[in-house]
Amino acid sequence: PEGELRLVCIARASPEKGIPEGIRFLRDAGLGKGVTLDIYGTRQNVAYLQSCEEMARQVAGAHISFHGELEPALISGVLSEAHFFYLATWGENYGHAIIEALLHGVPVIISDRTPWKNLYDASAGWSLPLDTSAFTAVLRQAASLNGTAYAALCAGAFSYGSGHALNPAALEASQRLFALHGGGQEDV
Repeated sequence: PEGELRLVCIARASPEKGIPEGIRFLRDAGLGKGVTLDIYGTRQNVAYLQSCEEMARQVAGAHISFHGELEPALISGVLSEAHFFYLATWGENYGHAIIEALLHGVPVIISDRTPWKNLYDASAGWSLPLDTSAFTAVLRQAASLNGTAYAALCAGAFSYGSGHALNPAALEASQRLFALHGGGQEDV
């Protein structure tokens, strides 16, 4: 529904994942009530997580929750409840949670410090510079989408994710990577 925005972040609770930045961007977007952000991930640094939770309490009207580690069998259900996957990461080599969201037809709002590019052109979401104005503008836009525009993003996300997941060159590269690290192709 227009004015409602359900975001999910699945990432380790560590500085490189950009959790404080994501919270700050959400705060600065000033969306107020109707916004939820559910953060799932391994709690590696208690002091860091506590500072993130304190920041979250300062976002007026939004409901931000930290859930801890998410079992793989529950990922699909969590993604199905979200409108967007949200990650203001400082860098990803791949971003398994990002492709998982895309394959579930969940559009993404992520930083441009991942290999996932041209998301906007593919109607799959946004890959943004770690910049307040870029993120706040997109968060406002996402919150104001109507059902038709949002459905197009979901279809684009699935199409983009499937195109990458089923790409023969990408599959071959993954098999080579696993083979280099001690597993043969039979283990892939």
